[in-house]
Amino acid sequence: MLPNGVSDVSPEHWSGNLEAGGVSISQGKVDPNGHADFAENVSKSLRQRHKPRNDFHVHLDLGADKAGAGQTSTTDSSGKCKLRESWKGSAIYKFLERQWSWIPPILTWPKLKPVFRSSLVAWICLVLLIINPVQLMLGQASFLILIGAFIQPAEAPLATVIEREFFLLFFLCVTWAYSCIAVAIAHAVRDVKLAASEVPNPVAIFQAEYLETKPAIVCAFFLAFGSAILLWIKIHFGPSPFLFATVLSCILLNIMLTYAPLFPYAYYSLGKQVVVPLTVKVGVTILISFVFFPKSNNALFVERIVAVLKPMASVMTQQQELLKKSPLEEDFDFYLVPNLLNTAEAGLMPLQMASRLLTRELSFGHANGSDLKQLEILTRKMIPSCDGMAYYYAMVRQDLEHSHFPRTPAASVVGTPRSSRPSTPAPSRPPSPTRDALNETTSSNAVADGRFANMSRGHMALGSRMSNGSMKGDGRPTAGLHHHSLLHNVFHHHSKVPSTSGSGRRSTIFHHPQREEQAPVGTWESLRYAEVETHLHPAGNDVFTENLMRLLGECSQDLLAANNDALQLLIKWLEDLNHSRLSDLVDRFFRPRRCLHKSQTSAQGFADAVSDLERHLEKFRVATRFGILEPFKTPGDDLLSSAVPYRYLYQAFVHQFHHMETTEHILQILREVNRICDARAMPRFWAPNLPKLWSFEAWLDFGEGDQHADPTEGASEILGAPSSIIELGVSKPRDPDALAPSTAAQAVYRSLFDFLSTLFQGNMLFALKAAVMTGIIALPTYLKSSAEFCYVNRAIWSIFMAQLTLSRFKGDTVFGLVSRIIATVLGCICGVLIWYIGDGHGKGNPYALCAVSAVGFILIFSFRLYYPAPPITLIITGVTAALVIGYSWQGAHDPTYGNIGYGIAVMWRRLVGVIIGVTIAAIVSLLPPTSTLRQHQRMSHARTIAEIANLHCQAISYAAWQEEGKPTGMTKALIALRGKLRRLNVASANITYEWSLRGTWPKQRYQALFEVQMEISKLLSHLVSVLKKLPEPWAKALLRRTRLSDPLFIGDVVAVLIMCSTALQSGMPLPQITPCPLLDRFLLLKPGFAITQDDDEDNLGLPTHVTFATVCDPAYLNFAVGASTAAGLIIRLDKLMLVVKELVGEAYPVPADLHARNAVFDRYRHVNNH
Repeated sequence: MLPNGVSDVSPEHWSGNLEAGGVSISQGKVDPNGHADFAENVSKSLRQRHKPRNDFHVHLDLGADKAGAGQTSTTDSSGKCKLRESWKGSAIYKFLERQWSWIPPILTWPKLKPVFRSSLVAWICLVLLIINPVQLMLGQASFLILIGAFIQPAEAPLATVIEREFFLLFFLCVTWAYSCIAVAIAHAVRDVKLAASEVPNPVAIFQAEYLETKPAIVCAFFLAFGSAILLWIKIHFGPSPFLFATVLSCILLNIMLTYAPLFPYAYYSLGKQVVVPLTVKVGVTILISFVFFPKSNNALFVERIVAVLKPMASVMTQQQELLKKSPLEEDFDFYLVPNLLNTAEAGLMPLQMASRLLTRELSFGHANGSDLKQLEILTRKMIPSCDGMAYYYAMVRQDLEHSHFPRTPAASVVGTPRSSRPSTPAPSRPPSPTRDALNETTSSNAVADGRFANMSRGHMALGSRMSNGSMKGDGRPTAGLHHHSLLHNVFHHHSKVPSTSGSGRRSTIFHHPQREEQAPVGTWESLRYAEVETHLHPAGNDVFTENLMRLLGECSQDLLAANNDALQLLIKWLEDLNHSRLSDLVDRFFRPRRCLHKSQTSAQGFADAVSDLERHLEKFRVATRFGILEPFKTPGDDLLSSAVPYRYLYQAFVHQFHHMETTEHILQILREVNRICDARAMPRFWAPNLPKLWSFEAWLDFGEGDQHADPTEGASEILGAPSSIIELGVSKPRDPDALAPSTAAQAVYRSLFDFLSTLFQGNMLFALKAAVMTGIIALPTYLKSSAEFCYVNRAIWSIFMAQLTLSRFKGDTVFGLVSRIIATVLGCICGVLIWYIGDGHGKGNPYALCAVSAVGFILIFSFRLYYPAPPITLIITGVTAALVIGYSWQGAHDPTYGNIGYGIAVMWRRLVGVIIGVTIAAIVSLLPPTSTLRQHQRMSHARTIAEIANLHCQAISYAAWQEEGKPTGMTKALIALRGKLRRLNVASANITYEWSLRGTWPKQRYQALFEVQMEISKLLSHLVSVLKKLPEPWAKALLRRTRLSDPLFIGDVVAVLIMCSTALQSGMPLPQITPCPLLDRFLLLKPGFAITQDDDEDNLGLPTHVTFATVCDPAYLNFAVGASTAAGLIIRLDKLMLVVKELVGEAYPVPADLHARNAVFDRYRHVNNH
């Protein structure tokens, strides 16, 4: 007698069903008379599985064989061919190919226009610098006009350029005013005060003869404090319109407050030397952006939304062919759809950046900024639903590869995360078993639900599989071998095996240092999953997956083609918005009838597309989609549940549900475009939205803080709730060190304490450290003994470079050191080449310099805008070239005291100044208080896991209460969460620059942590989408089936998430035995096709017996998708626990009695047996 009341019958009559909510064991075989076609397909699939599968191919490329086997290579031409092929295969050629591979894609007119526009601005600035009267008007820092053109080029749309230049002037003026306050205070405390006309020898000023201590202290304090504010803004807002404004403001601040103490009078106009040339540059940039190939944010937005829609159209096209293939084929690409969707989702952030100023610019066309904003919202909604189809392929892949859970736990030492010893990789696809092997696998599935009562039976099965031979016919290890290696690693990890190198020499401590033996983690979870994985997807069930996918493809072909046609029409219309703007402008004023006819044709085209797609969707919803139910049909209304395990039908339902959801979102976009075409029959000019022109809404998205939903969302009062679900009150955190303030004074002190605590953490702590560094590095400029030396040798360049190189984290600072030195060298080479080619050995020929720069600037800006490298490297390269050219011209034609010359002399001073500045910043970053990217990654992932716990609870609350409008906040929070995770993943690249004696950073483990959190957040989005579609009774039934309304199970899920978050935050190890695996608890009920349990007191008015008509109900489809999504979510939470354990290790070891009784399990066994 098997556990749970299952009768002990022949194993051949049992089939294990698992995922999407549970394990059900169905007796009986498929009726060959009633399902002849299905049986034929199953037999055909089994015959195909007897064919040998070649997973490993060795391809030898013999050069002479390409010309033919009978030909020789003795001629000169064949020798040259060999030499050419040898050269193309060399490492040098491959390196050079990577370096120039970025050039061909930019040789298009849309890509070259920003290059020409930016080059023209820089060339005009150079011409203004060369004209002597203009140079004298610009002042002693006239070369800044050229540097500004390279720091802030004119590559962006006009509105964006105006925004950036406005903030540049704003920050410059505010910084100048701030510096004037410092100069006024410094002059007030000065002992010797002279007027400018009373200074007998102006050279004495720069020789520090009038330098005094008190003015120097005042200026040093204001310099440090002002630098802290500017650098805090720079790092807090990140890439924003304020970025380059703060950089150039730092130059103004440094010049004003390091040179002001040298003057015996209040030299307020010193800031004018910086503001005037940059103001002229602002005017030139805005003028050229307006008259020379101008571009609007409207046009940029259209380009970026097309970049998002094209991969989604490819998803529809590629699936038409993908679903015709068998998933058992070697060339089946499970990652095709996910990769395309990742490309589309990666374009959402640039799309959001382009949409900020849509309503704040003057544009021309059929669609205004508000219309395009609505298209962005609808496109964002389409991404998660389309991603649900990718989840279907992930479920199929995990079944075929048996990769629901890692098979061999990675080793880890508590508190010292290191890369584990490599284990035997899992096969990419399970090999094809023979018929005997298939029967043996089916026999082994008879243990099914006995896993809770007889754990030893699983151990015996593992041992028998190991002893009977654990290698498949193709030499790859079976699951039994993985489980044996797991047990071997757990119980025999202290054994030492001498290793040898590839050449046969014995390993020595000098050649191969021995890594400390690490104890495996996740042993308990892996043992439980080793038992579950055997029944999750037996090898004999591959035929069900194959045939359900075939039926799914046949059902979905027409709707996929209709979706593709609709998206192609939408893409063509969007591209025409950009390509036909000039012709529309001409037609608008000179050929209005043609313009009107064109608009009417577009409107009619979209109306036809809407009706056609609605027809296909309705046909799919009421008829076509039932094609996957053919194996379950019976002469009556009964459901032939024994034909195929229900989990494979549920998987197909997942694809169908998200396919229909995606189609509905496409219809919404088409209807919106149709509305635009009807309402905008004639294109027109669209003025900025004046009420929003000066609002701060467009800048709220910048900064490190993500716009997550309110943590208390979903905690509002519930009226008329069912008696089975009660509200437990609003939850709020408490201060463990103090009670809540009871007086007004305590409330004030609490607020003051919270404010002061923020000054010594995060970006504020970085700003304080930057202020101290600025004051120290500027100290030589305030000493009489070194002030002249600093002025003559341009020490201000080192101060400025140290400020810009210092970052919050050591890895970013060291990366800045390396990248700035490399970029400075490249920029010096470019600047010197342009200078000496145009000027020879003289002091500069204006005509030759302009001619050479006209060509050189195009090359530099092509590199500056499109070369695939970190932006700071490209910026420093261009700025250094501009500094060498501009400073050389100024030094040759308008020399002042301390002139350093031109050409090579300028290049050398620049290089030395940069090296000194970045080296100082790197040294300061190593001094306490220090922040590392390693710690930042760990703490940030802890916060994102806590946010996942919060969103998980909100989703359950919404399903329980069915509140209106709540999923909107959760959807935004999930999108923001994924954006934060992507930024964390990108930021981890600089961790390689953080050298640590403790060991190598576990990059692969953090990558796994990133991936599992992304999967969890996507599945939560899918769950929210399903909950929106479910009526209240079905939602309650879904919560019961998935145990998401069970307080015991909710406690386990939230405990797992909070344990993972707390362990990462504190760095403490996790207990060896945790509530994981959650899948065990998730599968305690026997769901099958049933909606409710037999022992439920209230069936919620839903069918107690599932018939064929019930399965055809759209509500049942949504219910099944919710169950599959919840199952996938639980599996990912178990993965999350293992990934975190691999990082922090395990502690609190306890023995596990595999025969001990569990009260919770006994309770549910009792429920199931009745």
